[in-house]
Amino acid sequence: MNTAFTYTWTFGDGSSYNGTDVTHTYKQNGTYNITLVVSGADRQSSTAKAALVDNIATTGQGIVYLYRINNVKGNVAVTVNGTSEGSITIYDGTRIPNCGDAGYATFTRPAGTYNIGAKAQSGESWAGMMTIVNGQCSKLGLQ
Repeated sequence: MNTAFTYTWTFGDGSSYNGTDVTHTYKQNGTYNITLVVSGADRQSSTAKAALVDNIATTGQGIVYLYRINNVKGNVAVTVNGTSEGSITIYDGTRIPNCGDAGYATFTRPAGTYNIGAKAQSGESWAGMMTIVNGQCSKLGLQ
């Protein structure tokens, strides 16, 4: 008499696992059908449950600041792919700000690479590229 059982899990996202101790991480929000099939002793049993995953970040933040200050006067208007995203009003070259800090241009976008432009009222301009990662704060210091 064979008393060994096998446990096969499928997670509804194309992945599966064999064994009793299982953890799984989803990469996208959605509803997934999770199935467990237990086989052994000439029998098989299965059960399925739906799981809603809705806590995965689908956007990230970016913050733009001035790294070096050369006689900048007035606000510095910031654009992301040509769209206005606010202004830099604090010119502190001694610290790197965090997303959401006042006085800097913070924006939220889906993951991807974006063209960043900045122009001071006094005429200076800067350009750069920034890669946004879901759930993270990306930083670009213009100099």
